[in-house]
Amino acid sequence: MKLATRLSIVYSALFLVVINVFGAFLIFSVYRTEVSNAVYEANDQTASLTNVLSAPPGLSETASDEEVLSGRLSTYYGGLNASTRGASIRYADGKQEIASSLTRELILPEGLTPVSGELSHRIQNYRGNRYELLVVGAFDFNGSSYSLVYTTDVTYIFTDRKAYIRDLLLFDAVGGLLIVLVILLISKSITRPLSRLTEQTDRIADGDYTTALPEESKIAEIRGLSRSIGIMQSQIEERIATLEEKNAEQERFIASLTHEIRTPLTSIIGYSSLLLPRAPEGPVREGLTQIHSGGLRIQSLTESLIRLLTLEKDPVQAEEIDLPAFLQKTAEAYALRLKEGDIALSIEGEGTAVTDPGLLSILVSNIIDNAIKAMADSDEKKLTLFSAPSKLIVTDTGRGIPADDIEKIFEPFYMVDKSRKHSLGGFGLGLAIVSKIRDVLGLTLSIESKPGKGTSVTIQF
Repeated sequence: MKLATRLSIVYSALFLVVINVFGAFLIFSVYRTEVSNAVYEANDQTASLTNVLSAPPGLSETASDEEVLSGRLSTYYGGLNASTRGASIRYADGKQEIASSLTRELILPEGLTPVSGELSHRIQNYRGNRYELLVVGAFDFNGSSYSLVYTTDVTYIFTDRKAYIRDLLLFDAVGGLLIVLVILLISKSITRPLSRLTEQTDRIADGDYTTALPEESKIAEIRGLSRSIGIMQSQIEERIATLEEKNAEQERFIASLTHEIRTPLTSIIGYSSLLLPRAPEGPVREGLTQIHSGGLRIQSLTESLIRLLTLEKDPVQAEEIDLPAFLQKTAEAYALRLKEGDIALSIEGEGTAVTDPGLLSILVSNIIDNAIKAMADSDEKKLTLFSAPSKLIVTDTGRGIPADDIEKIFEPFYMVDKSRKHSLGGFGLGLAIVSKIRDVLGLTLSIESKPGKGTSVTIQF
């Protein structure tokens, strides 16, 4: 997910959460304030009416107590015709009604009972979508205790609350979308320089050190990051140039050294091979044998070094080859060694590949050579060359490679078993050549090996 999108989602969600929390708090505060005002007004009305009802009977009030209270209630409200706001006089327990200013029956909810000296209130729903506030108080008249129930319609409070909630949800739907778009545009404008910087650093990571880094961002941190990466880019270029020069010097040195060695080495091998058949048995013959063998080893080493140095300089000559025929031809060069080592050869599979047959022959030959050496002391000696479309697999039953050494075997002069390198006739350059050819041909090479069981090398074109 891109940074601009992520910022938009996070900040939009945060903004909407804050707005909704604030909106909910505001709606609750307004609701609580309206309820408090309604209760205050109802308590005031109840207290005022209680004072009127609890006054001693006048000289003209000669009827029964109930009739006097009913008359006072009717006089207070100007008649008995209200339906949403009024009062009801009851006996002390609050159950039986004496008089009421309402045209409907007033039912008290459970738990709301009159208490002397106190006013209790409750909001209840009636008629489905209507709400009323009930206030209950107790008073004394002419030596008897009574209760007063005052009611007023508070449906408007809940209507207002629903309207506020509806407006908040509408703001979430419409305003939220606008907020997301605005924050997305702002996020993109902020992260655009960072995106360009990321694209340029990706090019640098791919090896393009000539790319220019943007520094025109208005954000100080991005400008600083761009400058720092630019400095790092320059240092990398300088170090790569230095390493390439050192590598070229090393290659020139090795090329000169091997060239200088080849001339006297040819003489050593030639004269030793000429004198060896004529030398008598004894120390002289043994010495000539060692000289001739050592000369051949040095010659093999110089040829391997020259091959390593020249692999990347020769152009690749790619063509389609038949893999089974290629394996058969490559293995023929090892027929004598396979016979002497009592190694069973199996060539299986089919398929073709497009590659340079000369370089591929060197690569496969080095792998086969290593496999033959690895099976020198094995009880079971079997070499399998398998081919499939764009794939080759070389499997042996040799001593295998420890897991810790698999990543190192492609390094020049690295030997898994250093105590055996002279007896096996190697210098540790074979797989270095394989690695170089792999890179030149663009192959994928993987190795699976178990010590004591054998090794399988897979070449994928």
